[in-house]
This record gives sequence, C-alpha cells and structure tokens, in this order.
Amino acid sequence: MLEAEKMIEFIDGGTIAGLQGIAAQLKNKRPLLVQVGLRGNTELRAWFRSRNSAPNKLGGRRANLWNTFASSVSSSVVDNSTARISVTDFRFNQKVYGGRITPKQKKSLTIPVAPESYGVSVFTFEHDTGIKLFLLRKKGGTLTNLLAGKLGDGQVKVFYVLSKGVNQDADPNALPPRAQFNAAILDEADATLRRDLNRA
Repeated sequence: MLEAEKMIEFIDGGTIAGLQGIAAQLKNKRPLLVQVGLRGNTELRAWFRSRNSAPNKLGGRRANLWNTFASSVSSSVVDNSTARISVTDFRFNQKVYGGRITPKQKKSLTIPVAPESYGVSVFTFEHDTGIKLFLLRKKGGTLTNLLAGKLGDGQVKVFYVLSKGVNQDADPNALPPRAQFNAAILDEADATLRRDLNRA
C-alpha cells in the first residue's frame, strides 16, 4: 500500500496473488517484504524525480515539489505479511485526490501569474525584487483581485491573482503507471525468491 494520510490500494489482485505464491515458497518472509518495500520505494522516488524534471508552466524559479515528495517516501515492514510504502508529505494527498484549496491564515490565496512570482510569497517577492505590489482598480475606482507592480520603465504588470479558494483537479500522473509499478514489485519478489533458492 502507498500511504499519504489516506491509504491507496495500488497493488492489483494479480500482483497480490503472485506475491502470495512467492511468499508461500519461503520459510522466512521478512526479507521478501523488505525487498518489495525497498523496490516500491525506489520506483516511487524515480517517478517523482522524473515529474520534477518537467518545466514550470509559468517558467521562473522552481518549487521542486516533486523532489520533496521523493524525499518523503519511506518503506517499512508492518508485520509478517505486510510491507508499507509511505509518502509522508501531506501535500501529496492534494495531488492524488484534488479538492478545494482555501487560505489558512490570510484572507486570500495569492496565485502567481508571472514567472517572477512563481513559487514565492508576496513578502519574498517584494523583498527580492524591490517592486511594491498594490491592488489594481477598475476605472470607477473599485478594487480588483489583481496584485500588480510598477516596473522600471513605468509599465504596470500583474504578478498575482487573489482568490478565496480554488478547486484543484486530481493529477492523473501523481503516481506511476499502475501496471509498471506492479510489474516492478513482482520482478523484485521473483529475484528475492531466486536468491533464496540459490542459497539453499
């Protein structure tokens, strides 16, 4: 199982049956569980790192969120029949399931819409760039939800959009292809069995 607060059943029935068949041939099942957990760990880390290599949609500095997910992967043997692979970064749930995002401490979310503002807070942006941000007004004087700043040439550029909340879709590629992951797990289990038989 993969764990990120919620449990995700990611090992299919055929793979479970294959693992049970291999485990039945082993006197000591713990090495099998350890190796299968480590292989799942490796597969997940590699997948997350491959996702991290994709460029940001806006450009600008990288948040490296997928590398953070990779660093949060761990595996452990729970009991004599279960290995668990955990993704401990709480933000991973949002990628897998999607859902509503609302501000926790501020009144609004600040959504970056320019490369310069991607991955940085308003405070950090203003500190690093020296650009003071302000809410744009409509012609009648009504404030918009657009945070903008004046550039050196006098031009005004929007850097953030303020929002009370956004609905984020689940990322269909948050996890590696299921068939690929399951094949890797079975391959590792088979290799563990062969090593055990060779030692015998």
